[in-house]
Amino acid sequence: MRKWIPTILTVIAFGLSIALYSQLPDRIVIHWGMDGEPNGWADRPFGAFMLPAMMLVFTVLFRMLPRADLLNDDYKKFSPSYNIISIAAVGLAFAVHAVTLASALGYSIPIQRVGPAFLGVFLICIGNVLPRLRANSWVGIRTPWSETSDANWARTHRIAGYLMVASGVLWIALAAMPGVWMERVAIGSVVLTVIGSFGTSAFSES
Repeated sequence: MRKWIPTILTVIAFGLSIALYSQLPDRIVIHWGMDGEPNGWADRPFGAFMLPAMMLVFTVLFRMLPRADLLNDDYKKFSPSYNIISIAAVGLAFAVHAVTLASALGYSIPIQRVGPAFLGVFLICIGNVLPRLRANSWVGIRTPWSETSDANWARTHRIAGYLMVASGVLWIALAAMPGVWMERVAIGSVVLTVIGSFGTSAFSES
């Protein structure tokens, strides 16, 4: 059942856009700054269907990638985690789409709070399942070292998972306490996660 959730969310997203299309303005806000102020607009067709289309692409890709992987058999070992990654990616797009439609319809949405909260939940979801991934050709932290060593792969993804969960917590803290310093800490946590993940992989081989 879990593997069908992205498909269900995608159908709902398209359904919402179709049902509400006539009520949407000619110009729709599709991007906001960290301060919650709009800084990107699109025409109604693009604004209404961009994210559902992106969700459809994600859904199809996540279903097709294991079949195109030479390490196909390994997916059976971590399929629950793979499905959660799929749900998290499509779910994040769905949440942003819902906010976009609500904002276009005139509802007051505290973007500076909901945006970081969405990202924080996404990072925590991915971070929790990252250590369970097995070597594959598509998802995970692929470096020259993790691709050639199962031990390196496991260590890299374990550390990356910890860092990603910690980063997610900081983004949720930013949602609860918006501010310049908290914003810098949250953004810095993402940079640290990237550097720490690749650094772990590299230094594990030294």
